[in-house]
Amino acid sequence: MITHDMELIHTYADKVIVLSKGKMVYEGTPQDLWKEQKIIKEFSLQIPYFEKLKYSSHQGSSKS
Repeated sequence: MITHDMELIHTYADKVIVLSKGKMVYEGTPQDLWKEQKIIKEFSLQIPYFEKLKYSSHQGSSKS
């Protein structure tokens, strides 16, 4: 599948390749991609809704 839809990637993809100007800048699983903040920011990727929820729930569950 070739798509720019991060929700589809989150739901269906086992492997992701991110291209920029014809060059591969990331290859791996979607789950690992969501952790790559430098790539997310540099290439303006949108983290899927459920990944954002997962991240925000981890932030709120930390103990002090």
